[in-house]
Order: sequence, then structure tokens, then C-alpha cells
Amino acid sequence: MKRLLLIDNSIGDYYHAVQRLPASDFPIPCDQVNLYAGDAPPDLGRYTHLIATGCTKSICRPEPWMDRLKALLREALERDVNLLAICFSHQMLAQAAAGDVYARSRSAPELGWVAQTVLRDDPLLGPQGTVHWGFVSHFDEVSPNLPEDRAQILLRSDTCAVEAFRVAGKHAWGLQGHFEESVESGREMLRQEVEE
Repeated sequence: MKRLLLIDNSIGDYYHAVQRLPASDFPIPCDQVNLYAGDAPPDLGRYTHLIATGCTKSICRPEPWMDRLKALLREALERDVNLLAICFSHQMLAQAAAGDVYARSRSAPELGWVAQTVLRDDPLLGPQGTVHWGFVSHFDEVSPNLPEDRAQILLRSDTCAVEAFRVAGKHAWGLQGHFEESVESGREMLRQEVEE
């Protein structure tokens, strides 16, 4: 039986991804945890699908709860759970799959809507050459030096070399952009980031 685990990485500030990904909208049963808030990592043996959200914390400033998230993502890869990691979790998935050196700080943030080009045919992102406009808001990124035997880069923009990747041999994708954000909520996020 299919079951989804939604890992909410919000920390109580302006970013509230689960409001854009409500469990009631998913066509399969869904459970939700927040490791930052102290929830215990669940038994992944119960789940066929996993979505891990973004976070306003930096992957380059590790905190203990991040180790629990990384371990959960590694276990999901070992179990071949269908996995989608967004923004911060996209960077954490790169570390879980390839090593800590594959996530880093950017020289400048990438904010707003950018054209992203599909680099190879993919069942999630479509045929090579397709261009998607995606909302992005990040200060860290995945290194473009990902080893091919660990992950294949699928999507790039003029301002970021790794907008998406797929873990080699797995049903696991990392997306830098926020597909869950609407134009209105993206504008609001940018406004709040400027205020901070």
C-alpha cells in the first residue's frame, strides 16, 4: 500500500512549505514530521514515497537535527523510496548520495523566477531541451562536480549549474526550485527575505 512521508523542514519563520503542500491534497495517505521541531525520525519501512521540503537554515552551518535528516535520506535511498527533495533538502540529498563536499555556499543568492533547461530526458522533468520557469530562493547550492556514478544533473539555469539532479539508479530527485510556490506566495517570500 502506498504511503507518503512529508518531512517539513520549516523552523517557524516566514517559510511554510507545508501550507503549499497540504496533506489533504495528496492522493495517498500522508504523515508529516518536523525533525527541527524535535519529532522522532519515523520507521521508513512504512513509506513508499517521501517529500522533504526546503528550509531557511544554511546547509553550510550544520546543526544536530540536520544529521538526522541526512540519515533519513540515506535510508530512503537504501530502501529505494520514491523521493523528492526541495531546495535545502535538494542540497542535503546531494550530500547523502555523494558526500558533504557536494553542497556549498553561493557567491550570491539566486532569487526570483529563472528559466531552467532540461539537460537530458527525464520522466519527471520531461524531454531534453524543455525550458521550465521556476521560482528559486537559495543562498547555498549543489556543486556541479557531482560524480556521474552517484547523480546526474538534469536541470540548469544561467545562474545555477544544478537546478535539479537524479540520484543514480534511484527514484530520487533533488529540485533546487520551489514548484510548490505560486506567483503570489513567491512574491511574498521575496518581500520577507528583503525585510530580513
